[in-house]
Amino acid sequence: MALAPKFAGQKFSAAAGSQTIHTLELYLDYVCPLVDLNELARSRDTVLSTMLALFFTGGFRSPARSLWNCETTIDDTFPELTLPLQFSAKMFNTVYSSVFPLLKSNTKYSNSVQFIFRQQIQPWHPSSTLVHEAGVAVLKLSPQLFWPFSAALFADQKSYFDVNIVNETRNATYARLAKLGASVGVDESKMYDLLKISDKPREDGALNTGNGTTDDLKKLVKYNRSTGIHVTPTVVFDGLVENGISSSFSAEQWDEWLAKNIV
Repeated sequence: MALAPKFAGQKFSAAAGSQTIHTLELYLDYVCPLVDLNELARSRDTVLSTMLALFFTGGFRSPARSLWNCETTIDDTFPELTLPLQFSAKMFNTVYSSVFPLLKSNTKYSNSVQFIFRQQIQPWHPSSTLVHEAGVAVLKLSPQLFWPFSAALFADQKSYFDVNIVNETRNATYARLAKLGASVGVDESKMYDLLKISDKPREDGALNTGNGTTDDLKKLVKYNRSTGIHVTPTVVFDGLVENGISSSFSAEQWDEWLAKNIV
């Protein structure tokens, strides 16, 4: 569990030189889709346009979250709609491609902050469980490749949206995910073996047999449920939800935020 450095006195550790550093936890879903409200709002004859007017011109942000379950995008087309661009892939890409190099090049940050990817399954996206199982498989086989695999999966996320998996068997989806894992150096055969589901009952007659990632996935889900977080992306800083960070953050904005908060 994260602990703010200023509360380091609460911690006991027998390890010599144990250091308390800041922690940024990113709750992300690999298949959290982008919803462009500007494109939807241009169709003013739709029921959705009416919903947009009701929800957004009145400044009601929470209903929007409950509708799409991923924060959404707005540009200058409708300036009265003030929701920022926020979704999992964009946040991940900026952090992975811009913030991580910044951390590595700045010793103030590299010695004072760590990032944790919290895999947040959203069951209204049926493939969410499957893609996060793939992430767990990578953690079991090649943990050093988890972030590169996540980058590859976010880049290919549309391949796992509803319309692209609806006519595909579960094991066929796993096979594609194992091939994606191989593209970043994970053993494809071992990854598929962890993911595949048998079509035969177990010796004890059980039919919900799960796969090689099920037990670990249960632990991740249990932890996430204990936090009460439902929306992706969500950022937690030293154990508290940080609403000041948006996935629309540029590298420069991340640098400004880090300079202000990593002290």
